[in-house]
Amino acid sequence: MLKEVVSPMPKPSAREVRLLHEAVKELTERLYRDRFDAELVWDKGDDLALDRYLALSVNKFSPWPSVEEIESLLRAYFASDGIQPDRPYLWLENLGKYRPGPLDKSGVPKSLVAAQRAEVDETIAASIREAEARKAAAAAADRSRLVARLVIKVAEDLRSRGFEVFRPVSDVSHIVATLKSASTRNCAAIRIICRASIEELTRNTTAFYQAIADPNQDLRVSSVAYYPPLEIG
Repeated sequence: MLKEVVSPMPKPSAREVRLLHEAVKELTERLYRDRFDAELVWDKGDDLALDRYLALSVNKFSPWPSVEEIESLLRAYFASDGIQPDRPYLWLENLGKYRPGPLDKSGVPKSLVAAQRAEVDETIAASIREAEARKAAAAAADRSRLVARLVIKVAEDLRSRGFEVFRPVSDVSHIVATLKSASTRNCAAIRIICRASIEELTRNTTAFYQAIADPNQDLRVSSVAYYPPLEIG
């Protein structure tokens, strides 16, 4: 039975070790000053803690880390919640837990918390959009019913005034009317647009009449008003 041969990871040179230590020392002192507004002097104990971390993290499956990788872990540590102005040797050995990025006070990656918050926010936003869509659909349906009642009421008023009324097939607020006394099919017809309130009037128009009525009241309570005034005869 053949065994898989795993080549050992090459050991770093003395120069690589020195450059990594110098980079970690410089960045740690700067981030410490920025976070705690205090000076940190890196000492031998911190170097030993860094060596212990590297000895534990570097194995046959994990190569010697680059300066950029360690600097990324340091930035994640100093951007985490709840950290104290402790000496580096107290936390350097646990630097690996910051691979997912800065942690919150509970030790959960902030990126995960942000993603969960974004998911919740999107769920809420989707619910709001759905409610608004239902509200808009209900308003459109109410408007359609209002227009239908309005057209019926204006048509009844026109018939009472001696007009023959023709309603379009489509669901619109237009009515076409002619006087019943007209002697020919080619007689002039008038177009009436039904309005639910005076605020809906189109000003200064002569191409059609506009009729205002309360669609929710009987003709005996509220009559239809025409703009301009409807002329008969």
